Amino acid sequence: MFTPSTAAAADTLAISDCLAKTQVGEVCTYAALSAAIGRDVSRARYLVLRAIRKLNKDTGALFAAVHKVGYKRMAATDAHMFGSSTRARIRRTAHRTSAMIASACERANEMPDAERRKAMAEIGILNMVAHLSTERAIAAHSADAPQPVAVSMREMLKIMEGKTV
Repeated sequence: MFTPSTAAAADTLAISDCLAKTQVGEVCTYAALSAAIGRDVSRARYLVLRAIRKLNKDTGALFAAVHKVGYKRMAATDAHMFGSSTRARIRRTAHRTSAMIASACERANEMPDAERRKAMAEIGILNMVAHLSTERAIAAHSADAPQPVAVSMREMLKIMEGKTV
């Protein structure tokens, strides 16, 4: 039996217990989580995130935030949706960062060639990450059986070469 050693650990355990009781498809509200720890959970969001990570690690439970309501327990069959939203965030971040670096390179008057090459390499890699995180790239890569990494990379290169720039 786990004995909490700090107040934060005790709160995390209480939140974990409340979330664990939530059935798949149901929402565990912020009010229920706040009642579990006896204070407003919105002021200690890190405890909820810690509890969700612990539950996922221990039981495989998945939770998605429901805006201004709480956390919905997701079915294991919905796990792919987490990847889709994360890829979208990665794609946006890669595009933004690539544009930022390119803008700095365009306006830099005295940038050494070695530093410019490093910046261009970063732009290339970020653009590749953005491309690999698109829905089209994932759809082209989806297969019935897992493939070796080399085969997957070869297929992605074919897709990228076929793309007109």
